[in-house]
Amino acid sequence: EEKVSVQLNRDGAVEQLEVKGSLFVAGHDPDSSACRLHLRHSSANGVNFQTHPKVDKKLFEAQSILALKDDTKPFPPSRVAVLRWAIKTQDEAFLPLNITCWPEEESNGKTTVSLEYSMDRDNMVLENVVIQIPTGVVDPPHVSQIDGEYRHNPTDHVVLWRIPSISSS
Repeated sequence: EEKVSVQLNRDGAVEQLEVKGSLFVAGHDPDSSACRLHLRHSSANGVNFQTHPKVDKKLFEAQSILALKDDTKPFPPSRVAVLRWAIKTQDEAFLPLNITCWPEEESNGKTTVSLEYSMDRDNMVLENVVIQIPTGVVDPPHVSQIDGEYRHNPTDHVVLWRIPSISSS
């Protein structure tokens, strides 16, 4: 489970990008205490990892293996977060999605905004995507076409654009 939050300025440059994630494990099998998860990851890119207190932290740091410290006790049958990770950056290479915004002011004082998104990463699917678009006004927008759904929040002067799933296909 991972959550990505990005704040872009008007020109599309990253002001802040934050990724937070958790890896959950549920021990449905009584022999799960012997379970070990070998992960491929790199902490060199600024990602901070935090293991659950019952996970062998030294083993994870040395070999990228998640296992319980006490292998006589099984993983609990309910979902437990055994690993968490986080990164804060302004590096655009971490952006999972490209968003293009084209505002056009019309002669009647209204503004037409065209928004497009694309994803170039073949190995990624984003689910439950919410794009918050500042409107600066209380009046609800007129939306002529949209992938997904939207909700106008007049209190915060934003439109929340919800897209169930995005992939490169």
